[in-house]
Amino acid sequence: GRQNHAVFEFNGTKGGFIDTFAEMNTPQDLLWVGDKLLVVYSGNGGGIAQYNADGSFEKQVLNDGMGGGPHFISLGTVNGVTYAVGYSGNGVYRVESPGMIMKVTPDSGLGSLYRPARMLVLK
Repeated sequence: GRQNHAVFEFNGTKGGFIDTFAEMNTPQDLLWVGDKLLVVYSGNGGGIAQYNADGSFEKQVLNDGMGGGPHFISLGTVNGVTYAVGYSGNGVYRVESPGMIMKVTPDSGLGSLYRPARMLVLK
């Protein structure tokens, strides 16, 4: 619920609303990694929040040190490593520990990106 500022939980079989899973400013994308839910959000500087399966907050990975933040849009996992697409950061970032996001695409030349919006992971 990007404009509702929350992540909602619904019944996967019948589609009925269950509860508000987490509240945050403008969630944009989410991805289950094992038993953890990662949620990209853009409000208050933006970042990636990590939640446990019961909805309890675990940690936050911020855009610190990235010149205003890459405004993350999309998440994906490749070989157990989580990546985020940074729209205003013009690249793909490897999500490390809290506070640590490393850009993995070049800033210019071959392989550089301009305003990427989504990521599709093929296995």
